[in-house]
Amino acid sequence: MADHGASRPAALRFALPCDLSHVRHASQTVHQFLTEQGCGDDLLSACDLALVEACNNAIKYASESARKRPVVVEVTCGPERFELRVTDHTPGFEWPEKVDLPPPESESGRGLFLIHSLMDSAHYLRGRDENILVMRKSRPDVGQRNGSPPRIDNDRLISGLIEELSSCYETLSAIFRYGGEQGSGKDLKKFAHRLLSDLAGIVGADWFVFRSAQNHSHIEVLTASESALDTASIIYRGENSDATFLEAQAAILRKPIWFGGNGALSAADPLRLKLHAHGIVYPVFVGDELTGTLAIGKNGKRFQTEEQRAFTTS
Repeated sequence: MADHGASRPAALRFALPCDLSHVRHASQTVHQFLTEQGCGDDLLSACDLALVEACNNAIKYASESARKRPVVVEVTCGPERFELRVTDHTPGFEWPEKVDLPPPESESGRGLFLIHSLMDSAHYLRGRDENILVMRKSRPDVGQRNGSPPRIDNDRLISGLIEELSSCYETLSAIFRYGGEQGSGKDLKKFAHRLLSDLAGIVGADWFVFRSAQNHSHIEVLTASESALDTASIIYRGENSDATFLEAQAAILRKPIWFGGNGALSAADPLRLKLHAHGIVYPVFVGDELTGTLAIGKNGKRFQTEEQRAFTTS
């Protein structure tokens, strides 16, 4: 007899070619599915980042023969929580009982820590022919499920993801903080570039630049999406400061600064290199200490939203 009081969770399953160029489309597919289920911004941003990291690893560590087999992504979304499953064909590994942030000089382990920080739980089921990473997260937005799915545009998603980076796990900021230290800068620049490239790909941004704080008065480029954005240091405090630059303002005011077009940029602002761009400059902190600033944007003309104007005028 059918149980008319029971409901089945919504489900999505698809095969992802074992190629890094397909990861962004996979993330967008899952993002759209969860949006249709009424999931909120915070949950969406955590899912986006965790899924990209999981898929990247599933592809990166696949052998030449295993690259002929797809990575399988499965999502189930119920009223209380959702579950992500990523099936890979790599040799697999032993998931540690405790996932800690690795030391700055380490070239691996940060991905596991990222997933562990974003999800409520994560388990890795290792088999002979395939392995399954199971990630679960509860839905604090369950009150939205009877209403219309929220509309997510690029600007709000960019803001949400950057807030996730700064507020959900301060240890990520700690990684960037060590970017200018002797002996660790090269590896950390590579890691920062990879992570921010993933972020830009998720939200459809065209460019980014992360500046790390130096000597409590300067911020200098740790990594950027293109060489043209790798410009000179910005002085945000003291004499001869570049106080009119948006990245300096974000550091001084300790709040996000939205921008759109060249109207809000001074003639010498490094971000003016991106004609008619719109986006956000976000200050990143470890506790109360400024770690740096992240500018991320999209090319082309676009009017500011009310949310953007509130940020820039408040």
